[in-house]
Amino acid sequence: MSKDMRSFRNPGAAMVADALADEGSDPSEVVSMPVPPTAPAVDKIAALEAQVQALVAKLAQPQVAQPLIVKTEASVRFPQNPDYNEKSCFTHPEGEAVHPKVRLTRDTVYLGARQRAADLTPQEILLFNAFTKGTKEARNGMWTARVTRDGSKEVLSVMCVEANSIDGRQSLPSMVLILTELHDGAQAADPSQMLVEVAMLKAQVQSLMAARA
Repeated sequence: MSKDMRSFRNPGAAMVADALADEGSDPSEVVSMPVPPTAPAVDKIAALEAQVQALVAKLAQPQVAQPLIVKTEASVRFPQNPDYNEKSCFTHPEGEAVHPKVRLTRDTVYLGARQRAADLTPQEILLFNAFTKGTKEARNGMWTARVTRDGSKEVLSVMCVEANSIDGRQSLPSMVLILTELHDGAQAADPSQMLVEVAMLKAQVQSLMAARA
């Protein structure tokens, strides 16, 4: 490559090559030096970085981020298929599209954790919604269900003293049994008593059917 061509493509490299040539070195061994970005290019990069930072800050705002999260969750739970009918342990056997489950009527906290309708069975939601104003107790006050008001909205808080320790929490019965006992007492939540009541109801049905025959 001629000296003039080197000067045109990379003036800095040409200057180094000339200096080496004067000292007797081979100019062909000179590595081409990078050309620093021009001022307009630096300004453009800075402008793009500012736009990216502004977009990130905007997405972090609750009024923007929350709708995106909700929309994403909805798209995962309900794919874009008009005939999709979600069925799981948290829905009615017929499916959510055929038999939608009711929603929680108030903010609900169970053993210190905020509850979401999506994570509850239809029976659990009905039991939570069935509590009225005031407080219900079971197990000599160790279990409580308390409806309070926080500003303009009601809050239901269900707490069991046993939940204050890991071993105690593990010893607790299911959510359905705890809520049932808070509503109707220990006898109503006793599985053996439930079986007795079911057997009695079956006997009554059979008696009625026999009488009609």
